[in-house]
Amino acid sequence: MQEFFKDVEIVKQNIVVIKNATKTIGDINQQVLLATTSEREAELTSNLAPILAETNKKAAFAKAILQKLRDETEKQKVSRFTHSLTYSPTHPLTHSLTQVEVNNPKLE
Repeated sequence: MQEFFKDVEIVKQNIVVIKNATKTIGDINQQVLLATTSEREAELTSNLAPILAETNKKAAFAKAILQKLRDETEKQKVSRFTHSLTYSPTHPLTHSLTQVEVNNPKLE
């Protein structure tokens, strides 16, 4: 469970970094549009590339962790459902299946 919360914190931190980078990228794009010389435009554009690369890495990492969390959550759901079907005689589906077998015995 500690690993889950650690992963959630990592995702939160990456989201904050991505939000800040998105604002920075927007500001640089605005400055590029307002640039009066091609040298200034090239300088701003060269500043933009590393920010974009780093932001894309953070986004991919956060996305991978989120997918891992989704997969683990789904596995937990399936595990609980299977466990309850296997071990809980009071589970509604188990009860229904038992009733069907009792009320409709197979003729051999």
